[in-house]
Amino acid sequence: MSKQDRQDLAAAKAATAKYQDIENAYADGYVHEDPYAGIEAGGMGIHLTRFDISGDTVLDPTQPENLLYEPQKDDSYKLIGIEYHVDASQVNPETDAAPSIFGQQLDGTMLNHHLDPSKMTCEDINDRANRHYDLHVWVWEHNPSGLFSMWNPNVTDKSAQ
Repeated sequence: MSKQDRQDLAAAKAATAKYQDIENAYADGYVHEDPYAGIEAGGMGIHLTRFDISGDTVLDPTQPENLLYEPQKDDSYKLIGIEYHVDASQVNPETDAAPSIFGQQLDGTMLNHHLDPSKMTCEDINDRANRHYDLHVWVWEHNPSGLFSMWNPNVTDKSAQ
């Protein structure tokens, strides 16, 4: 990772520190979007999204499109990471080059998470309007799988335990 990438990562962590209190995220326009996301390999947590910045190609380290929270036993939420998101429809389909931030290419393309592929045609599944790139960054919870890994084995839905 370059010096600039390390500085950008530090800036991202500093800019999101206030979101350790989830009420600050709501006040700044983040919306609770999804249920808890987790599989056997680990969790992503609960996603809060800023839809006003979530459809473009701008990747600003200090303004992640998503904040990731882990539900706690006491019904509170712990900030665990951030996520950057670009709609596939915003990327040149000729090159299909994934955008990058922190020296990392975003993962994708992948089907938008709110869509159910069992209710879609192959054409709909492959439609770039239904796909995106994203990058999870575990700045608030150590991830033994790596800082930029999609799933974090340390993350669980503690409210369900």
